[in-house]
Amino acid sequence: MFECFMSVTRVLDTLTIWVAGGTCVIALCNFWTNRRNTKIQNMDIPIHLILIGSNATKNLPFTIKRKHFTRSEVQGVLGAVFNGKERYDIPFLATQAFSNALEDVQNNQSNLLEITIQDKETFDKFHPLSNKEATND
Repeated sequence: MFECFMSVTRVLDTLTIWVAGGTCVIALCNFWTNRRNTKIQNMDIPIHLILIGSNATKNLPFTIKRKHFTRSEVQGVLGAVFNGKERYDIPFLATQAFSNALEDVQNNQSNLLEITIQDKETFDKFHPLSNKEATND
C-alpha cells in the first residue's frame, strides 16, 4: 500500500511540474502579446489633408495616439489648426468612408488618416499655429 501511495505521489508531482511549466509558458506568451499591443496602441497616427482634384496635401502638426483615435479627437485637431471665422465644413467627415478610415486606424489596419477636402478655400484655411500664435490669445 505504501508503494501505491508513493507511485500516486510521483505521478501527482510530475503532473504538477508539467502544469506549472505550461502555465509559465502561457503567462510569458500573454506578457509578450500585451507588450506588443501596448506599443501598437501608443503609436502616434498622423493626419493628412488632401485637396481633391490636385496634388496638394497638408500634414497636420499634431498626431493622435492610436488608443485615443476617435472622431472627436480628430475633429479637435482639425479645429485647432483651422483659421477661419466659422467652423470648418468638410463633407467627408460625415461619410461612411471616414468612419471606415477611423476604424481601420483603431484596428491597426492603417497607420495614417487621410481626409479629403473638395473646397480649396477651406483647404487653405488649415495651417499649423506657430509657437508665437499658440501662446498669444
